[in-house]
Amino acid sequence: MRRENVFKLISFILLLILLGIIFLLGKRIWLAGMEKKIVQSMKIANYCATSNDCALVMYGCPFGCGAYINKKETAQISKRVSSYFRLQAQLRVPGCVYDCASRVPPVCQQGKCVSKPCALNKEYKANFPDNCSCPPGSFYVSKPASSGHAVFACVEGKR
Repeated sequence: MRRENVFKLISFILLLILLGIIFLLGKRIWLAGMEKKIVQSMKIANYCATSNDCALVMYGCPFGCGAYINKKETAQISKRVSSYFRLQAQLRVPGCVYDCASRVPPVCQQGKCVSKPCALNKEYKANFPDNCSCPPGSFYVSKPASSGHAVFACVEGKR
């Protein structure tokens, strides 16, 4: 009789441990699903009629170094992101960390919020990266100006 009770107790403890593991794995799977839904909602929220519709949001890792979305969508997405980080903290899931360069203010082009593009081969002052970004298929180069200060320009091609 005593041996039977010990076996039941051990079985019960193992069942609790198994249920705990399943619960925690389920929460982590839920967290990964939340992340995917938030990223998708950020893509859907990138629409505009004018540049005044656009906002730059910086939620940090794992949601990138900033995203351009419609201002009307920021409250809803911010709420989802807050829920994500609360759940991540509750689960004690370590967050990711990475450094981000400053982002360029958004403009509306063809119904999407995008970074303000620079003109090709035009020289910009040293604060260029904060004012515009090189269009696709180009990159920026630094060169000295006659004033002695560095200037930047977007040139066609790949680095």
